[in-house]
Amino acid sequence: MEVASLANEFNQESEIMKMITRNFTFSGILKLVVLACIAGSANCADIRYMGSGSWTTASNWVGGVLPSSGDTAILNWAGNTVTLGSTAPDVLNVRIGQDEDSNLEVSSGGTLNVLNRLYVGHNNSAGTMTVAAGAIINVADILWVGGNGSAAQVTGDLTIDAGAVINVGSHLWFSAGAAGVATVNINGTLNQTGGILGLGTIDAVNPSGGVATVNVNDGGALNLFNIHASGTSIQPGSLLNINGTGQVTLPGDFVGVMRDYSTAGYLAGNGIVGDVDVIYNTGTDQTIVTASTPPGPTPTPVAVVDANTMDSKIVCGYQGWFMAPGDGNIPAIGWRHWGKGSNSIGPGMFGVDMWPDVSEYAEEDLFPVPGVTLLDSSPGKLFSSFRPGVVDVHFRWMEEYGIDGVFLQRFIGEVQDPAFFNIRNRVLEHVRDSANAHGRVFALEYDTSGMSDSNMLQKLTDDWKYLVDTYDITNDPRYLYHDGKPVVEIWGLGFNGRGHTTATAAAVIDFFRNDPTYGGNFLVGGVPSRWRTLTADSESDPGWATIYRSWDMINPWMVGRFSDTTGMNNIKNNVWIPDVAETTSLNIDYLPVVWPGFSWDNLMNLAPGTSLISRQDGQFIWDQLHAVQDVGVNMIFVAMFDEVDESTAIFKVTNNHPVTDNWISYEELPNDWYLRLVGAGTQMLRGEIPLTSTIPIDPNDPPAPTPTPTPGPLSVSNWQLY
Repeated sequence: MEVASLANEFNQESEIMKMITRNFTFSGILKLVVLACIAGSANCADIRYMGSGSWTTASNWVGGVLPSSGDTAILNWAGNTVTLGSTAPDVLNVRIGQDEDSNLEVSSGGTLNVLNRLYVGHNNSAGTMTVAAGAIINVADILWVGGNGSAAQVTGDLTIDAGAVINVGSHLWFSAGAAGVATVNINGTLNQTGGILGLGTIDAVNPSGGVATVNVNDGGALNLFNIHASGTSIQPGSLLNINGTGQVTLPGDFVGVMRDYSTAGYLAGNGIVGDVDVIYNTGTDQTIVTASTPPGPTPTPVAVVDANTMDSKIVCGYQGWFMAPGDGNIPAIGWRHWGKGSNSIGPGMFGVDMWPDVSEYAEEDLFPVPGVTLLDSSPGKLFSSFRPGVVDVHFRWMEEYGIDGVFLQRFIGEVQDPAFFNIRNRVLEHVRDSANAHGRVFALEYDTSGMSDSNMLQKLTDDWKYLVDTYDITNDPRYLYHDGKPVVEIWGLGFNGRGHTTATAAAVIDFFRNDPTYGGNFLVGGVPSRWRTLTADSESDPGWATIYRSWDMINPWMVGRFSDTTGMNNIKNNVWIPDVAETTSLNIDYLPVVWPGFSWDNLMNLAPGTSLISRQDGQFIWDQLHAVQDVGVNMIFVAMFDEVDESTAIFKVTNNHPVTDNWISYEELPNDWYLRLVGAGTQMLRGEIPLTSTIPIDPNDPPAPTPTPTPGPLSVSNWQLY
């Protein structure tokens, strides 16, 4: 290679010095070779390959010698194809397609060490490189695909097959030419250990004018070293697309950066722009980007719940608040809700009284609990609701057991913290996606706990405007409607001791009902159990009587208000029957709360059994399901689907819990017993089985099969409405 040409390429000596002093794998002697070539004191040549054939056939190279550590190998002989199936001598640079088209195919066993730069497509030509399984390419400095900054038309195509590896020590410049076009397909692994990524740019700052498409395909990995936070590493017209199980990683926390690229339209999942998940794994200190919904076999059509009405439905409260270190959150979140503090979990520090059955969650959605051993001597693991796979498992269970959907809890005080705002938004996204995937319904339930009266209205309205503007939430096909309006619950107004005023409550109702842009909602009031009489858990101010009767639907909180069948019958006679009579006369819908049992001994540091309200093997919740239907209601709220803090969960838990502390299990009953009971309660509500106070299913029977879909109004998927 001519000294002037190389010196012009490097531009200035300081850049050269930076290049050779990076932490590359080649030896100090080879660094001196690079300097010597640039200075003109060594015999460094451009050596061209003639025709097609094997790289290691010396006679095919001009001069009859193989290029070596001081030489630039040039492949540009009228579209020739050069193959490499063994270890080639180290070479300074490789240019595939310089002035004329060329192809390099590296097969299994092929190894190529490039001590400086590798170009695929260079100077008004097309270059193609295929690296097959079992082959390894090491590039000490820059990998260029589709141009090197010139104005020439350059095309570069690089394919890394599954089982192949390319290691690059510095920048990845894809389509750096003004008219360059780069296509990179990664089915194997591309590792970058220094430098930065650039698509359609020569410096990750300014556009080159070219375009690049990088596909990280099923099983492929693009392990980056850096990407510009300014949004300039991927230029307009270029795209980083992740297919199937492919993934992109970055060292450190690049979550915000990668989400910005996704929002800007530069990241795609399975070809759908923006359809990616970005998480930060604190355990490995990595940002991981994957496609949101890896493709698979065409799914079996699901039996879909009618989202147009609350009638004949059982919905569950859904917390979605369990977090774990390494789940993609910031480290400060830690073991949110599993422990008594973000870093407090283990013996004496648990915040839950039930241990979930984690056997159906993917391994990447489970996180080891330090110092916790289960009864079978296995290490304890817990899930994180931050992971989409976890929420999807829960909605799959709802589909399998015939549970209609959820009211997703959103704590308005919590979302004022940016970290929890992010968490709640991510869980909302997962609930939305899983409800669509499994034909369930969802609605939003605001919990006002902890909010002062002075700023509650502003915080509620600001958050609702954000959800409507950002997610268009009420237009999602699975968002629950009633009487032609989207359902929104406001929970916690009117409970005694909370300091909320009737004026604020009235303003909240007015906004959600009457605002010209964000109103028009069907309003559910999550109210005290004694709302009608203004006693017990309710504020006694007569003004609350008007507020309670302003809701479109009443949802009185009942957890802990009785502890046995006698207490439940008292509630039936003195609360539910007169409540239903009054709401019926006022044309207000009534949504009673039923619950399976209760315990929070671990959370509250109580002696075992102190707070226990027994589940009675399921009879406790079945008595309630029967009682509320007996008084004439046609919709029911189950508290809760996933609440293990207070042991009201109905999802799958296990008897194989930690060896320490106090635990509530299902004992000899199957782990899905309460899912089955609520499913049977739904059948009873619809009249599919008779109204009965006796549990109509046997725990020894297998669970009911998933409903078989039949053609219905939503015929695009042959969904069945019920």
